[in-house]
Amino acid sequence: MYLKLEDFLNITPKVKRHPSFDAIEEFTGIEAITFDGAGRGGQKTKVFAYRGFPKNAEGPVPAVVLVHGGGGTPYLTWVKQWNDRGYAAIAFSTTGEFPVRVNAGRTEAEEGPRAERWSYLYGEFLEEGYVAAPKDDFMQNSEQPLDEQWMYHAISSAILAHNVLENDERVDATKIGICGVSWGGVITSLTLGYNSKLAFAVPIYGAGYLRETAESIGEYFRSGKNPELWLAEDRFDRAKMPILWLCHTADANFSLIVNTKSYLDTKNNNDKTRLSNVYNMRHSHYRAWLRNDPLAFADWVCRGGAAFPQIRVEGDKVKVSLPEAEMVSVSLFYITERQSYAPNETGKVVMQQEWQKKELSVVEGEADATVTDEMVGHYFELSAKVGNDEIIVTTPYIEK
Repeated sequence: MYLKLEDFLNITPKVKRHPSFDAIEEFTGIEAITFDGAGRGGQKTKVFAYRGFPKNAEGPVPAVVLVHGGGGTPYLTWVKQWNDRGYAAIAFSTTGEFPVRVNAGRTEAEEGPRAERWSYLYGEFLEEGYVAAPKDDFMQNSEQPLDEQWMYHAISSAILAHNVLENDERVDATKIGICGVSWGGVITSLTLGYNSKLAFAVPIYGAGYLRETAESIGEYFRSGKNPELWLAEDRFDRAKMPILWLCHTADANFSLIVNTKSYLDTKNNNDKTRLSNVYNMRHSHYRAWLRNDPLAFADWVCRGGAAFPQIRVEGDKVKVSLPEAEMVSVSLFYITERQSYAPNETGKVVMQQEWQKKELSVVEGEADATVTDEMVGHYFELSAKVGNDEIIVTTPYIEK
């Protein structure tokens, strides 16, 4: 019998070091580990992860669980980015893969066949009593028992990765967050409804309400038993931690609409929750890593960093609150048709509308919020400096 996802909160997983796969060169100090995952068919599974700590840290440090997206792997670059900021970090494989060589998963743009870098349960990772975890099944096995479904294992692994950090004396157990990209953002959006111990959450691209998306993601969440099992929005009322919903304004898989709905469902649960629609961000792990918003957000929540500003609409005015930030600009972004998506000449599904931008004049924290009839969809953006980081916060997207 499989465990409920909530049951994993109280499990301290068995952790094993794999020094022969520890990172080297600029990533020296990042450890290769495995930990026990969810059971499958009455047997145990094993999850690979990179775990890193800030250099020369004094005392327990805050930490983050990093969840990669579809086609991705645990990334050393991502772990190092958070380590350099002062956080312990663990990046685990959501698809049951293990490295074939040292420094596999350096970054997103690795060259050569994947099989030369990652493989399934093999070699020193084999152990009696363990079976392979499910691969990414694209939500096609919802009729199967939960312990045969990829999403069940991905969410439970995210919770168990949190527990690995929580039980490490080098980590401040009260200051562990989660950050995921794309499918990792989807997993993050689901996990925050189960893991009440999270100090913060940053889903990037991925969100709730995915039955409403235009691309194949929507088909996955509309099919089989997935609407009964894997709708993040069904548990948003349980998500009391600060959340930064960070998305790309033209994303075909994860639109502004679903991110706005996710933000509106959770914003009243914690007054630090924010929405960040980023124009021309595009979609990749690399593009997500270029944004410092997640790091600055974690600093605010966990390390006494500068507070994120707010932007809101009241009547015919846009109002800006900058408690510890410096304003760069306030802008109105709009489109003159409802958002829609279609394949381009290469077959890639893209947004059909072009965003228009109008920079606003702000006087004493206020600007004119006039929206004309031609603006079928719109939102307001505040670009600001929080400490040394340029960040973006936005109002919800509204479409006529």
